[in-house]
Amino acid sequence: FVGSRFPAELAAAAPRLRLIHVNGAGTDRVDFSALWPETQVANTFHHEQSIAEYVASAAVMLRRDLPAQDRALRAGRWASSMYDRSIPQPGSLHRARVGFVGFGHIGRCSWKLLRAFGAEGAAVTGSGRIDAATEGLGWAGDTGSLDRLMAESDVVVVCAPLTERAVGMISAAQLRALGETG
Repeated sequence: FVGSRFPAELAAAAPRLRLIHVNGAGTDRVDFSALWPETQVANTFHHEQSIAEYVASAAVMLRRDLPAQDRALRAGRWASSMYDRSIPQPGSLHRARVGFVGFGHIGRCSWKLLRAFGAEGAAVTGSGRIDAATEGLGWAGDTGSLDRLMAESDVVVVCAPLTERAVGMISAAQLRALGETG
């Protein structure tokens, strides 16, 4: 089976199924409890570059507040911080603090792009086993340091696997810690 969703009904109908190939990174839509013992589950890891490019473009767009600039132009307001000192200079990724929740294929690839902008980085993972210096990060820790990561970050990239442990990991308290401009 190749697809992104495999519920119990499909498992019941396929007792001889040996392989489920998820066409994405996550396996959270596979009902593992319904699978036969012989069934293997695999997923793909070739999409991290595409996702990293999206992460970088979204970070630039949001830090520079491009949606607000677009709305102003569409409303006929052509002012910018270059001509009107009451308009704040948009933020950039240079010296922005980027925090990663999860630091696997997607996190590392995203960090490579964001680092090129001059950003500073930190990461938390379930295990906390990241060599921060080798990865070019300011620090790294386990998810017990999530509140610190949120409080210190301007941008947070969530790329942790969607597991039972990860569900609800980021709550309103963590979003408040990120601050109004995060």
